[in-house]
Amino acid sequence: MVKKLTKRQKKSEENKKKIVNCAMHLFAKYGYDNVSIDDIAKLANSSKGSFYNYFNNKDELFIYYRQALIAQYLEFYEQLLHDPSYRIYNGLQKFYLMCMFILNCMTSNGDEFARISDMRLFRDWVDIQEEMGYKDNYDIIFPALINQGKADGSINKELTVDEIISNLRLYFDGIMYDWEVSRGTYNIIDRYSYMLEFFCYSIAG
Repeated sequence: MVKKLTKRQKKSEENKKKIVNCAMHLFAKYGYDNVSIDDIAKLANSSKGSFYNYFNNKDELFIYYRQALIAQYLEFYEQLLHDPSYRIYNGLQKFYLMCMFILNCMTSNGDEFARISDMRLFRDWVDIQEEMGYKDNYDIIFPALINQGKADGSINKELTVDEIISNLRLYFDGIMYDWEVSRGTYNIIDRYSYMLEFFCYSIAG
């Protein structure tokens, strides 16, 4: 059972989200190092003290935002599994839709956010695992979709779940790093969606 938030808690969460969204907007526009906490507070119509009520520093914004991204992934994943409108799709099609959704979310805040977020992840991986109770998204989301595909014949039964997920990680990592290095000079979906289609073709049953 999900615990209901009080009005005060809801207001606090709304303020927190507003600060994060304003920060991400500024990071994307001016660059992480060129944005101060004062800048973030001003855009959010808040105060520096209010910022520090929620976060100790700018880096913590990325931990919170990663949590929000994971929540988005899980919400869409649940829709794929249980929403009647997705019953017409087989396991491989749901796998493809999930991948496209994740790719869109990962790039929605621009290359500046993606670069800083990945650097934070690489630098402080152990701390982030502890702070977020982190578990790999791939291991949470994709096994059920892959197994559904195996069951309905749309995904190759000879391939293991681990093999598919391991290669999927390489796919996403390679695309994201290329996009980040290019400073987001191209639309990642336009350029690389065909690669996802090719990947899905390679695991099809």
